[in-house]
Amino acid sequence: MNLEIPEGKQLFVIVAMMRSGSNLLQQKLNAIDGILCHGEIFNSSQSGLEPRFERTEPLLNTLKAIDRMETPIPYLNRLIELSKADHVGFRLFESHNNELIKPLIADSRIFKIILVRDFLTSYVSLQIAVQTDQWITNKPGTRKAWKPIQVNMDAFKNYALRHSLFYYEVLSNCMVAGQKCLTLEYSSLNSVETEQKLLDHFGRHRAINRSKITALRQNPEPLESKIENFEEVQTRLRKLRLDRWLLDNAEK
Repeated sequence: MNLEIPEGKQLFVIVAMMRSGSNLLQQKLNAIDGILCHGEIFNSSQSGLEPRFERTEPLLNTLKAIDRMETPIPYLNRLIELSKADHVGFRLFESHNNELIKPLIADSRIFKIILVRDFLTSYVSLQIAVQTDQWITNKPGTRKAWKPIQVNMDAFKNYALRHSLFYYEVLSNCMVAGQKCLTLEYSSLNSVETEQKLLDHFGRHRAINRSKITALRQNPEPLESKIENFEEVQTRLRKLRLDRWLLDNAEK
């Protein structure tokens, strides 16, 4: 079955990885009139994920009847149909439905927002989130206490390689096929420039309800305070000529 995008609607995906600021970006998009971003609807590890409809939505049961992992295209077609916004989107990570990722990346009708963050910072943030079981903070004073993490360099290298290949596939497809895409960096998400870039695509006439943007940075401390074996990590990264990440983070 082919992906069906009804006339008058446009589909977009946030191509990202965990702990790259995608929660904040989703909130920013949902604060713009006429945009509905559903989140990680194809995350196989979280069975409780639901699209962003009101729970009283009578047609929601017709969507729940479709297996989102076994038949992702029919699920997505129904999701787009039920979404009342003219721009409908969701978050797409490397770990999501493999059978779905390739056709979505290749589909030039889908606008790609590519969200990047350096791999070391995202990896450390991910380990802290697993440790605390806190994945988003929307209210001041609700952040859970955490302890510095021990970075396993072999696990980190696998993590960085896997996500490098994922981003490469997306970016190369966009370049070769001339697809429309917008690349954003984590540290610039709260900038006026990023807001303007989003409005350049979705329409400068759209109203923004900034009260809907509540996500707070969870781990603003310096990177060295979050890594127990920081000196080892520093040494290994220098040997790999990747210590630029450490320099970049000194300024964030």
